[in-house]
Amino acid sequence: MDMGNGSEAGTSAGEQSAIDYDIFLSFRGPDTRQGFTDCLYHQMLEANIRVFLDEEELHVGEKIADELPVAIQKSKIYIPIFSKGYASSAWCLRELAHMVDCKKSKPSEKEIVPIFYDVKPRDVKLKSQRYVSALEEHEEKFGRQTRQKWEDALKSVAQIKGWELKKQGHWKFIQLVLQEIVMKLKTKDKYVTEHLVGMDDPVEAVLKLLDVDSGGLRFVLIHGMGGIGKTTLAKMLFNKLNSLFDQCCFLGNVRESSTSSGITNLQKQLLSDTSGLRFQDQINDVDDGIKVILQRLSNKKVLLVLDDVDDEEQLQKLAINHIMFGLGSRVIMTSRNKSIIKSNKTLEYEVKPLDDVRSLELFSRHAFSRNPPPDDYVNLSRQIISRTGGLPLALEVIGSLVYRQNKASWYDLLDNLREIPHEKVQDKLKISYNALNHEQQQIFLDIACLFVDEDKTIALYMWKDCEFRPDYSIQVLVCTSLIKITDHNKFWMHDQLRDLGRKIVRGDMRLIDPRKQSRLWDLEMANNIIGTKERKKHIEAICLWEPTRVYTSKEFSRLPNMRFLMLAGGNFNGDFENQFSELRYMTCTRVSREFLAINFHPSNLVVLKLSYSSITEEWAGWSQFKVAKKLKVLDISYCRNMARTPNFSDYLTLERLNLEGCEHLTEVDGSLEELKCLIYFNANSCRSLRKLPKGIGRLQNLEYLYLQHCRELRKLPKSFARVASLVELDLSNTAITRLPDSIGNQKHLLVLKLNRTKIDELPSSIGNLQALKSLFLSYSNIRKLPFSIGNLKSLLELDISHTQCLQLPKSIGDLSKLKIINISSTPIKKLQWSIIALKELEELRGYCCWHLKWEIPRDIWKLSLLRVLDLQSTPCKNVPGTIKLLPCLERLELTYSGKLKVLPELPTSLISLSLKSRSLRRVQNLSSLTKLEYLMYCGYDENCGPFFFLDGQRQLSFGVLPP
Repeated sequence: MDMGNGSEAGTSAGEQSAIDYDIFLSFRGPDTRQGFTDCLYHQMLEANIRVFLDEEELHVGEKIADELPVAIQKSKIYIPIFSKGYASSAWCLRELAHMVDCKKSKPSEKEIVPIFYDVKPRDVKLKSQRYVSALEEHEEKFGRQTRQKWEDALKSVAQIKGWELKKQGHWKFIQLVLQEIVMKLKTKDKYVTEHLVGMDDPVEAVLKLLDVDSGGLRFVLIHGMGGIGKTTLAKMLFNKLNSLFDQCCFLGNVRESSTSSGITNLQKQLLSDTSGLRFQDQINDVDDGIKVILQRLSNKKVLLVLDDVDDEEQLQKLAINHIMFGLGSRVIMTSRNKSIIKSNKTLEYEVKPLDDVRSLELFSRHAFSRNPPPDDYVNLSRQIISRTGGLPLALEVIGSLVYRQNKASWYDLLDNLREIPHEKVQDKLKISYNALNHEQQQIFLDIACLFVDEDKTIALYMWKDCEFRPDYSIQVLVCTSLIKITDHNKFWMHDQLRDLGRKIVRGDMRLIDPRKQSRLWDLEMANNIIGTKERKKHIEAICLWEPTRVYTSKEFSRLPNMRFLMLAGGNFNGDFENQFSELRYMTCTRVSREFLAINFHPSNLVVLKLSYSSITEEWAGWSQFKVAKKLKVLDISYCRNMARTPNFSDYLTLERLNLEGCEHLTEVDGSLEELKCLIYFNANSCRSLRKLPKGIGRLQNLEYLYLQHCRELRKLPKSFARVASLVELDLSNTAITRLPDSIGNQKHLLVLKLNRTKIDELPSSIGNLQALKSLFLSYSNIRKLPFSIGNLKSLLELDISHTQCLQLPKSIGDLSKLKIINISSTPIKKLQWSIIALKELEELRGYCCWHLKWEIPRDIWKLSLLRVLDLQSTPCKNVPGTIKLLPCLERLELTYSGKLKVLPELPTSLISLSLKSRSLRRVQNLSSLTKLEYLMYCGYDENCGPFFFLDGQRQLSFGVLPP
């Protein structure tokens, strides 16, 4: 944005510069900064919309020229505010051009919605002299090419239907803008497991208690025993209702969070989710938090969910009992203890156990992967479920325990269950724990205490060195439903199972002295115990967090069996000779430049993480770690002072090296080539890195090479041709202009990312990549795909969006396994008819293909697996009636399809439908679309009045266009 004074924007504190924003506002400061834009900005903040403007959320000390493109790239919706002086600002035009580029590169993720403040769309289309004169002046200064780029950006955005202020009042206009933005940003939904059993009735019952249409203020307490589904129910309710509230927050796991990370972090999350980031810095302690929450949330309409509250004091410290909520607010709480709320104004809903029919269904899904169970197991299954008390978590865990087990094992389990009273939930779950062998139990306890929501791969190295057989052990834990692995390869564990693990570590019912626990995860307790003088031989893992503390060798000498150490800040001092012999996993963040320890020799260390530290290649600690001859993982990400990596010659067993975010790193030491075991090398966002070591070709085991955002990297070393084991290669946002012919030698390559590169053609050898599953070329200079692309028999996803690619090769029909194709924002004029031969195709994205002269063929029904058909802003005259024969179609996007006149009957599988056409005259009855959750329709209507209505809990928006 042009602020009118040429000043640079500062930033607020934070670790990473790549913060995601909901909205990026582009405006000319002198025109609207103090009036309209300021009002719009603060109204967005009130609606809990993360909006980028001025210096509010940039990082201190970083140049605005570097940060603004990142802020644009990380924003979801761009709102340029076109004023009379907008085009006179070169800064505004640069922003606009970058927005258009980002939109073209990720059309399904980005959106531009212009506001015409005191100009008309025709002015922005350059059909008047208002902006033309300014562009002529820019041409004299910046050249014809730059002017043309800015002209194209203006004309492109002017074609988009936005908001015209005209003579409306600012307040009313801004409310209309906010209403649509909130609908577009419906991204707050919480993850809920698929294939739930018995949840429809509880959801409907609580919705009736909440009665969101009745106004007023309502509190609902959902209570029941642990593992019965309270959190799942709360998430489902939140997902259904959050789009109806401008301000909403889901505070998960209040009980655990209030003890581990502190109540102030919960206060900050509450404020962040409802009022934006800017109020977090006002909280230094609990009292500050209460004060700010009262100031910000009083008299506001909010949806607030507090999950797993177990103490009225938590409600007091979150100010819930003191806030004067605005009318229409809804507060949902879940708890195992219904007595935490004493007010008679709170409505209650008790989550009941599943009945026998639903219990059998859920149990059967996990015990047999089917429902109902086999005939000869029906009676035995019913006996087991009768002992689980209808508890969903117990049904899932116990069902998974007997999966593929013989009947003798089933009878043993039944005997164990008969000895446990119904109310002893964790004792029932502990049956599964007791069935594990020693190594599996140790991994289960490690996850419960240390690794929930942490990366799976890194922890494996420690367990392998401890001979816990982690690959098999984790498989067992997953199969028995004791843990889950998320899509991001992180550990997830139900809070009941986490609590079970921690209870076991504490000594079950007989709480042991914390100094005799095997694992210390409570930061306050750990910081106190580390200083006690007795020998603590039982402690295997400890987490410490006291940033200014200096830990002495004497303190650690009393921990002879420690294998895991987490240290956030602080330093070491003293002689550590003969210590840390058992240490396998060490993570130290924010390490200072000085290293005060001597003889710091963790000889069995396999994982060393030093991210976000002030260390350099000359850090004294490197010489201390040379003895770690078994080191497998070295993570020095975001060490921004590092200009050159250390010498790796002493770490020859290294398998994973992470340099991500080392912004001033210019050189990787040549000793990298000695790392014959290296599998993973991540140099993403090393913006100053100009070249890779010449000997990189000697890394014969390298499988993952990530170089995204290495903007100064212009070519790969010649020896790269000898790297033959790559599975993933990411060259996005590099200065590389040519892909070597040797790329065809990568017989194992699964993922190739060339987004935002200057590569203009692919070598024909690309067709030799028989294992390739994903090819990403968006925003590159690619103009043509080689015919050999059809040889990629394993390809699942092809993305050429925002390229100058003029056509798809005829061989496209040979990609028999292709599931996703994205041609959005390309000048492609026609699609090959052979695309109908892609029987596995699930997503066809053709957003903003202005030149595409392709009618949806009648044979579209042959794409029987198609889920997404996105033709937004693409000329489309006709939708054939055969579209109703697509049984899997969930999302249909036809907005700005200006020539579409008739919409035929649509498949009942649709979940999202967007239509916008001035020519549209007839739409078939949509009553059969019972699964529809989102509908946006703009068409012709003589009354020309926009209208909105709510159908059940689904937000449906309708607008009409003038004839």
